[in-house]
Amino acid sequence: MTSYLKTAIISIPILLAAGLSPVLRPATNTAPGVLQLGDVKVRIVGLTFVSRLDGTNLRYEETEPNKYRGLVMTLEVTKPADRALTLWAPDLALHYRHGQDADVAVCYGLSGFSVQQDVDRQMTFFRLGYGKSATGLATTKAQTVYVDAFFQYIESDVSELHLLVAQPIGASAVTKGWQ
Repeated sequence: MTSYLKTAIISIPILLAAGLSPVLRPATNTAPGVLQLGDVKVRIVGLTFVSRLDGTNLRYEETEPNKYRGLVMTLEVTKPADRALTLWAPDLALHYRHGQDADVAVCYGLSGFSVQQDVDRQMTFFRLGYGKSATGLATTKAQTVYVDAFFQYIESDVSELHLLVAQPIGASAVTKGWQ
């Protein structure tokens, strides 16, 4: 008996006991909560490096300000008017260069949306990087809105920033859950 066949004979009962199908089928619906970049454009319009920032729920204060800073990145989002929009912090990743190295930072905070770029937007911090910001009545009606994203532990010699927004890659599965 081949090792592949032995693995399959052992794996299938384990998968079934765990409530998983040995042959997963793809989901038929689109991924929930995904920013549809076909009709939504995101552009970086401002960068502010901070060593301290008061949020609605927490305060960011860098303990090593000579080494790191927080980054408040102002984003301009162009969308269809009257389209509600939700931006999830885990969907935002900052890929950047500092010195000769490359690094990645996760989004630890989002502000509310506004229709003006140069206003103070209240930042909400997420301890585990999990949270969201959604448009309200006025910003849903608008075609161009602004939001701030917060990234921490950015080195002083940062030179190139690339914001990535999570997108489906076509891999999906349907499950009955774990109960």
